[in-house]
Amino acid sequence: MHYIILDTDFLIKSMEMKADIIEFLDLNIGRPYSIIISGPVYYELGMIGKRKSKEGGYARVAKIFLEKINAEVMRTREKYGDKSIVELSERLKEKGKVYVGTLDRELIKKLREKGIHVITLKHMGRIELM
Repeated sequence: MHYIILDTDFLIKSMEMKADIIEFLDLNIGRPYSIIISGPVYYELGMIGKRKSKEGGYARVAKIFLEKINAEVMRTREKYGDKSIVELSERLKEKGKVYVGTLDRELIKKLREKGIHVITLKHMGRIELM
């Protein structure tokens, strides 16, 4: 089983750029996989979604997308997005291969040091596996 953990900015930018996350995962990772969101990331999407801005609109679309694909929201001890993602990736690494979708350079560095695969979004909505 593969575990795909997505962070807030990755989700919002993917919605903005109309990047097809599922197609990318099917072609590059293969099934079976489980898409997971940490509790703090889900909460953050909700808070951003309350804003009356373009970013708020994309956050609302991201939440609808997550519900549509039956993404699992997992609790973490950590209360902040990036730290919760690191915690989840370390926990799930014992069960299978873990990939994290993020745009955060510091988080990418931490994950790569821990041997976690990173998925990122490039120019014009192209998703890339690092």
